[in-house]
Amino acid sequence: MIPTEPRVHPLPADALAFLTPGLLHQLGNQLFAIQGQAQLLPPDQAAVRDRLLDTVARGADVLRVVRAMLGDAAPVRLRLAEALAPLLDLLRIAARERGHRLAWSADDTAAAATVDAHDVVAAVARAALALFDVVPPGVTGSLAGRAVRDGSALAVELRFVPAAGALPFPLATAEARTRWLGSTPAPALAARCRAVEGGLSLLFPLAARPAAAEA
Repeated sequence: MIPTEPRVHPLPADALAFLTPGLLHQLGNQLFAIQGQAQLLPPDQAAVRDRLLDTVARGADVLRVVRAMLGDAAPVRLRLAEALAPLLDLLRIAARERGHRLAWSADDTAAAATVDAHDVVAAVARAALALFDVVPPGVTGSLAGRAVRDGSALAVELRFVPAAGALPFPLATAEARTRWLGSTPAPALAARCRAVEGGLSLLFPLAARPAAAEA
């Protein structure tokens, strides 16, 4: 008799790591095909073409985030605002799933700073996860992030702000930093991480300005 209840067989982490690059490659191929077809649309469908190309660009941004999280070693030099935009969209969803919110700000100088996008995406994503993991059960609030220029470097701070009315508690920022270090081998990223009151502070070196083909 064929079972009627759904059965889930999750792949082990090593199998996922083995197959994911191929999956990303296939998804990239599909985006490239959609992009090509959109560019063939006649002039009277320019609005449709532009919407499709914008959607493809956002999909490509998401693939770049996943590649960064997988440890893609190829440097991608982008302005901070461009590097973090797709990640912030993903973090808002992840935060909401845990009952939290996400707030982000960056001054104009920081937003325009050129960084290694893969370094920034991987380090910020792991810092957010490390902080969420040390928030006590039942506590809700916001992950408040901000970026500022710090001399010849770029500082990104992530702090957890409990919701109004929550009982005060000490956030285990030292443990969060340990989790960040444990998930981010020192040679893998150029970022430095330190615990600050209520969160983590990441310091990134500024990258050379992107070439015209990369901008």
